[in-house]
Amino acid sequence: MSHHVLRLLYPHPAECCIGSTEDLKSRLIKHSEGDVPHTSEFTPWKVEVYFAFETREKAAAFEDDLKSGSGHAFAKRHFWFESLIDSLQNSNRLSESSRFLV
Repeated sequence: MSHHVLRLLYPHPAECCIGSTEDLKSRLIKHSEGDVPHTSEFTPWKVEVYFAFETREKAAAFEDDLKSGSGHAFAKRHFWFESLIDSLQNSNRLSESSRFLV
């Protein structure tokens, strides 16, 4: 069985949640239906990215890492979509014609 670490997004306002689960679909439904107290104020949620691990221990270690200061900075540079778009726009690597997609 796979163990997942995921980042959920609520598009407005820009809220996110990092967590882990064995059942990705069920976890997303629980968040979106307001069954999770920490995220119930904002619904619906969507999965921005997830990572699959063979063991719960590896998933938990990665989740803890993502929630640390250095892990957050690393993830912001490499995984979080809106941060990648901002980075590309700020460095002028995103062409004018493709900016409308963002």
